[in-house]
Amino acid sequence: MEGNKENRKAHVYMITNYGGNVLYIGSTEDLKSRLDQHKKRLIPGFTQKYNVYKLVYFEEHPDIECAEKREQYLKGKNRAKKNAVTDAKDVWHRPRHVVGREPRIVLERGSGENCYSAEGVEQALS
Repeated sequence: MEGNKENRKAHVYMITNYGGNVLYIGSTEDLKSRLDQHKKRLIPGFTQKYNVYKLVYFEEHPDIECAEKREQYLKGKNRAKKNAVTDAKDVWHRPRHVVGREPRIVLERGSGENCYSAEGVEQALS
């Protein structure tokens, strides 16, 4: 089991509400299931309170540790820089988001403290 868990991919995702006026960033090892939980409002807190469920962006990471580091990095950015990531992918005005069909970026493990490397995303956040 332990070896299997180490090989599991993880995701960082951004979701919004119907009006697109709030943004939530999270990480998970099971994106489809987590999005279903958000849509059904099963996760107490911010996403339940503001009915945040519409996927606008996600990234694939080699493991949950890297995904959590990336999540914290993105959460530290201001709203304009977070929007730059999704705006670059033109995902805000699409009527429907299905996992696997959104623009996404697959990140590979970097060296040292940096678990991710994605030039396009980093340029958008600069």
